[in-house]
Amino acid sequence: MLYAKKEPKEDTRSVLGRRFDQLCGLFLLWLASFLLLASTVERLLTALMFSIPLLVLEAVALRIFLNTIERKRQQRRRFWLAGKKLIEDISKVNSRNEFIHTVMELFARIPDFQTLSLNTSKKCDVNNEEQGIDLVGIYQGMPVAILCMRTEGDNRIKHSDIRSFAGALSLGGYKNGLFVTTGEYAPGLTRVVKEISRRGINIKLIDRLGLMNLALRTGLEALQEKDAKPGVSFPAAEERRAIFILIWNSVFRFEKAKSYFLFGLILYGGHILMRGTTFLSLFYLSFALLNILMGTVCLYLGRNVMGTDPLKGFEPDKQ
Repeated sequence: MLYAKKEPKEDTRSVLGRRFDQLCGLFLLWLASFLLLASTVERLLTALMFSIPLLVLEAVALRIFLNTIERKRQQRRRFWLAGKKLIEDISKVNSRNEFIHTVMELFARIPDFQTLSLNTSKKCDVNNEEQGIDLVGIYQGMPVAILCMRTEGDNRIKHSDIRSFAGALSLGGYKNGLFVTTGEYAPGLTRVVKEISRRGINIKLIDRLGLMNLALRTGLEALQEKDAKPGVSFPAAEERRAIFILIWNSVFRFEKAKSYFLFGLILYGGHILMRGTTFLSLFYLSFALLNILMGTVCLYLGRNVMGTDPLKGFEPDKQ
C-alpha cells in the first residue's frame, strides 16, 4: 500500500490501560526468559537468579520498543496529514502545463534522475491537443520518458491511454516510461502493462497517491521528526543522522525478518544438538535469541512509515 487512504487510528487507551498492558508484556517477557533459562540450566533457583537481572534489561528494552512504536504511530499520522494536504494541492492544479511543471519539480529531487527536462518535440492529435511525452530524462543511467495526465472528477485512466503512451514511447525510441496522473487507473491496467513489457517497453504507473508518496519521500531520507508537519518541506538532516538511517535500513529492513527468523531456528537447532556441551549450547542459544529478536524488530519497526516506494521495481531496460 503506497499510502493510507484512511486516517491512522488514535490510541484510545487510558494511561492506566497502557501501563497495565506494559506490565503484562513485561511479565510475559520475564516468564519466557525464566522458562528458557530453566530448561537450559535445569535448576529453578539458578534460573530465577539469572532471570532477575534480565528483568531489568527487558524492562528497558520494552520501554524503548514501545516508545519507538508510539513515535512511528505519531509520525505516520503526521505523514497522513501532510499527504492529505499534498493530494488537495495536486487536485487544485488548474492546467496541464502547471501539472507537468509540478511533476518535473518533484522528479528532479529524486537522486536516481541524473537529468530531467521538458520534451520540446511534442506532437499533436487531430484536435490540436498535445499528446505523447511531456518530460524526458536519464533515470539510473538510461533514457526515460514521462507522460503527465490530469483527470477530471471520477474519470480514470483507461487501457487506450496506456497503449497510446506505449506507442509514443516506441515512436520516440524509448524503452522506459512513467505514466503519471492526478487521478486513478482503471482495473486491469497491470495486465496491459505486462503485455506491453513483452514487446520490450517498460512502463510504470503512478497515480496521485504515488505522487504524494514520492513528494514526502524526497525529503524523508534525513527527516527530522519535529519538521514532519502538513505543508512544510522536509529539510535535509545532518550527515551523522543520515548515516545512522542508512545503517538502520540496511540491518532492520522489513524484508530481512524472514532471514533472521530462519537463522534463529537453525541456531536453536544447534543449541538442542549441543545440549551436552554447556558453552556451545549457550553460544547457539544466545545467537538464536538474538536473531529472533532482530527478526521481531524488523517486523514491528522495519516497515517504512511511508510504505512502498512507488518507483520500486522500476528497473530501466538497458537493452
